[in-house]
Amino acid sequence: MCGRSAGAGVGDPPGSRALIEGRFGAEAYPHRINMGNFPKGATLIPNPVNQMAGFSHGHVHFVPGFPSMAWPMVEWVLDERYPQLHNAEPEVEETVIALNAREGDLITLMQEYSQRYPQLKLSSLPNFGNEAIPQMHIEFGFTGQPQLVNIAMAEFRRSLQAAGYELRDKSR
Repeated sequence: MCGRSAGAGVGDPPGSRALIEGRFGAEAYPHRINMGNFPKGATLIPNPVNQMAGFSHGHVHFVPGFPSMAWPMVEWVLDERYPQLHNAEPEVEETVIALNAREGDLITLMQEYSQRYPQLKLSSLPNFGNEAIPQMHIEFGFTGQPQLVNIAMAEFRRSLQAAGYELRDKSR
């Protein structure tokens, strides 16, 4: 067998020749038709951009390197082959701005919330002031599952207010 596995070889999955002939007509022959030669056992991944299919072999998926083609093809693979991986509840980010705040003064509070909510990401973005908010401020954010983000942010806001900070919502 010269190092090839028993199932190795070249095949043309159902529909691969028809796609190429449909796209190129008579010009598919003699060479372009070979773009439909995939490993034996491969299945097609549709390409909505130029109809030149990619392929899957087991759990390995081959798509073109052009993002405009690759993204919709990978999305198709995820939707069709791995629907169980869909996140029914995508992460959200909620932010609040604390005016006249300095990060150094709030490290302990940030550490407390990071420990209290390890499933969430806590971010802080200090700013010395800008056109929208001229005074020094920090934009805090929690990222994670919506319910938990809402709870953590409500508590964090109360903690900031209890420490004397004026809060603002980020302008959209």
